[in-house]
Amino acid sequence: MLFEFGNFRVDIDVESTKEFYSLHGKNVLEDCGCANCRNYFEAISKVSDNVKNFFVSIGIDPQKTPEATWWNTDENGIAFYSLIFHVVGRIVDAVDIYKSVGDNGFLKMPENFYDIDKGFKVGFTSKNVLLEKDFPKPCIQLEIDAHLPWVLD
Repeated sequence: MLFEFGNFRVDIDVESTKEFYSLHGKNVLEDCGCANCRNYFEAISKVSDNVKNFFVSIGIDPQKTPEATWWNTDENGIAFYSLIFHVVGRIVDAVDIYKSVGDNGFLKMPENFYDIDKGFKVGFTSKNVLLEKDFPKPCIQLEIDAHLPWVLD
């Protein structure tokens, strides 16, 4: 199914993606369980309908991210996370979220991301990291910069 998210035009096999997430992968509590991951697990279930609909539309269970990196929590109690997910599909047209630097390096380009909602940006790349070996092909990586409330006491 073709989707357009700003400059990203992606062809995603929603059913295959959904099936993989329903049968595989640990949620962030099973995989880590630190305070930052526990907060992500709780906060991601309280996001806006726009964000919930985004995940549903492409077949992803947002609590089963292969990588949830917490960066900081500001004075207003908003936690900044970088997230990685994989989807079955291919990029049809896009400005990659990474720029080549030097011989082997890459620099993340936040300006190439698309706003799903306030504090929730997404981008796609063909550079896959932390990909489970049995993830269906073709595969693209979804990266998210998310500002989520700190909900733990």
